[in-house]
Amino acid sequence: MVAPSNPIERIVMIRVRMLETKPGSPNGIVVNTYHKGNVYELPDELAMSFLSVGHAELVEFYNTKGEALPVRPPLRDRIKAFLGGWL
Repeated sequence: MVAPSNPIERIVMIRVRMLETKPGSPNGIVVNTYHKGNVYELPDELAMSFLSVGHAELVEFYNTKGEALPVRPPLRDRIKAFLGGWL
């Protein structure tokens, strides 16, 4: 599978592995506890917030069609650039 030319626009869900146990809200209403070591499929905004401060590590992305996008170095580099090097 070839990664899209602009993956940021097509990503809707991100799978992350939590590096610390932290609270978070996937919808702005309900607050969940995300436990260290567990893998969660999160909305992009919540996942990016955990990734940007080092509370989680990236596992994989899903595009708007629900297809998993491989986390290869070129895609990881584009996401890292989008986050300003926080990934």
